[in-house]
Amino acid sequence: MAWAKPMIRFDVRLLRASLAAVDVAAWFVATLFLVVVRYDVTLKPTQWSYALAFPAVAAALQLAVGLWQKLYRGAAGVGTYVEAQLLGRVVTGVSLVVSTAFWVLGADSAPRGLVLAVPFLALILMFGARFALRATRGYLIRRNRRSRPVRREGRASPVRRRWG
Repeated sequence: MAWAKPMIRFDVRLLRASLAAVDVAAWFVATLFLVVVRYDVTLKPTQWSYALAFPAVAAALQLAVGLWQKLYRGAAGVGTYVEAQLLGRVVTGVSLVVSTAFWVLGADSAPRGLVLAVPFLALILMFGARFALRATRGYLIRRNRRSRPVRREGRASPVRRRWG
């Protein structure tokens, strides 16, 4: 029996670093999407400064709080409900702190729609990335199990490793 291609192995540190990068990118993509859709890229110069500073501050705080809460260090498996709950808490806390700071500092200049909608859109993008990663992982595991040859005792080789 011919051996199939081995399942793609993911280095856990690389995986968690790429999830952190996706989370940072989600803040910027959500901001860009909202500025294009809601404001038609017609913001005043002072509003542009807030629109560029908001995702930068939120992403930096997200990384800091995520590392502190062990979101990017393995407190929960990738794509599990525990990780989704932790991610939701981190994003909610970050968005409350950053939104409050932007409302206090730029009472008239900060675009309110940006401050209200970007955290929700960023959270949806982060959840979507984790769902896609979990679906890809499940597909690779199922593909690998089907192609594994059977041992002489008649049982498949038990390979159980924690992933993520």
